[in-house]
Amino acid sequence: MISGHTKFAPDSHFGTIKKKTIESNCFSILDLLCENGKVRKSASNNFEIVYKNPETSTKNFEWLDWKKFLEKKFLLIKGIREWHKIIIRQEGNGILVSEDTGGVFREVPILKEDVIFEESPNIVEPESLSNSRKVELSFFKQFVPENHKDFMDCNY
Repeated sequence: MISGHTKFAPDSHFGTIKKKTIESNCFSILDLLCENGKVRKSASNNFEIVYKNPETSTKNFEWLDWKKFLEKKFLLIKGIREWHKIIIRQEGNGILVSEDTGGVFREVPILKEDVIFEESPNIVEPESLSNSRKVELSFFKQFVPENHKDFMDCNY
């Protein structure tokens, strides 16, 4: 985040979850999620949206590669942290920006040539743990109750 703009609501939620996990054992993702998980118990307005249900492996949504998809149409914008005012217009291929609050604007192009999106963004599959990381984590299996060992992703 930009310096000076560090008050971000999710930070407080992560803080309450951290406090809840410190107060009691958290052996696997099962202790974090679900109706009785630490996320929901940490605050009345905390809840999780999981990518994949750890018990059933059912995906709830797909991750899409929006960066690669949109960089076909939009230019890389430099200097955005110095801008104090931005005007986005419907016409043209740029935006108006001002580096001060006085309102002297200049145009910055943001669109590449006219590109028609005929395809959708590619689906991004998360990487699994490397074998070396699985070996490192397998040390901790001895400290985890039996009903949590299957969720440590150390089966190799």
